Amino acid sequence: VTLDLKGASTADVYELTGILLPESPPYRIAGHLNKRGKIWTFNDFSGRLGSSDISGDIAWDAEKKPPFLKGKLVSRNLDLKDLAGFIGADEQPEDESRVIPDRRLKLDKLSTMDADVEFKGERVKTTNLLDNMVMKVKLDNKVLRFQPLSFDMADGKIKADIAVDARKEPPLTDVDVHFSRLSLEKLFAPLAKRFGEENVTAGTIGGRAQLKGHGASLRDILG
Repeated sequence: VTLDLKGASTADVYELTGILLPESPPYRIAGHLNKRGKIWTFNDFSGRLGSSDISGDIAWDAEKKPPFLKGKLVSRNLDLKDLAGFIGADEQPEDESRVIPDRRLKLDKLSTMDADVEFKGERVKTTNLLDNMVMKVKLDNKVLRFQPLSFDMADGKIKADIAVDARKEPPLTDVDVHFSRLSLEKLFAPLAKRFGEENVTAGTIGGRAQLKGHGASLRDILG
């Protein structure tokens, strides 16, 4: 059948299908829904997620224990704020004096399925610093991994491996970030306009950061 699906948030799909998706802005997608054997597929779909376009293919095996989702998604013009629901950053902190989101991540349902999904944002349209975003997401036995999460930035590249272990209480987040050949001139270009180019550092920078944090919200993890 041809399926046209729309709603206020992709997270609401869980009640209909059992597929666990993050919070999102309003969306609408349409594609071809098929069932072959025990596998449901939603192929050649395309549409909008907030102000981003999205297209791709997914397969859902509800007979596996736990059920398994596999997918490949592409956005040719990605607005990063449309992905804020992945990290609980789609709502402002309750305490207005704080900056980092404190909404509790919904990790209690991670045991209901496993997943292997690849997402690519070919062009990031909300900033001139980021492009070519690649995110490979795997969910296995309540461990959520982004391996890798990478993007081009300021003529260089940032690559991160992120694991969220929801088997622990509070959940444990492990982050390993590598960045290479980032242009300081481009990173600090907004400051140059304010303070003068002669007062802003130029050159390139690279490095690595390894971080661990416990918590069920982005603020707790970073704390």
